[in-house]
Amino acid sequence: MDAYEYSELIKTLDSKLSNIVALIKPDEIATKLKEIELLEQEESFWQDAKKASEVQKQKSKLSSMFTKYQDVRSSLSDAKELFEIANSENDSDTLEMLFAEAPELERKIKKMEIEVMLSGENDGRNAIVSIHPGAGGTE
Repeated sequence: MDAYEYSELIKTLDSKLSNIVALIKPDEIATKLKEIELLEQEESFWQDAKKASEVQKQKSKLSSMFTKYQDVRSSLSDAKELFEIANSENDSDTLEMLFAEAPELERKIKKMEIEVMLSGENDGRNAIVSIHPGAGGTE
């Protein structure tokens, strides 16, 4: 991998991260997490165990998504900054290290992208699929 390929990879990953941001809306997640924390501090919240359990599941899901987003955003931001510095100073050792870490960064963002695509209400549930041949046969 050379500097041009890496810069193109960074642009692509940055675009993917922008798409993820548009879908998950991290600012809204942070606001919702703060609301849940305030709700948890009320005494009446814990009296309804069923509602408290549902809110805790939602909090766990939101918190996990937000933490993963922050990790990916931080990794990409660090890689971009380090690449700019290393490229301007012609630091070949740092560039080689960045090139070696590029597949891991790409894997993280692709994993986050898939998680976002499969974050619907029913995506975590099981399914039973039956396949039957067409044209009237049962073989």
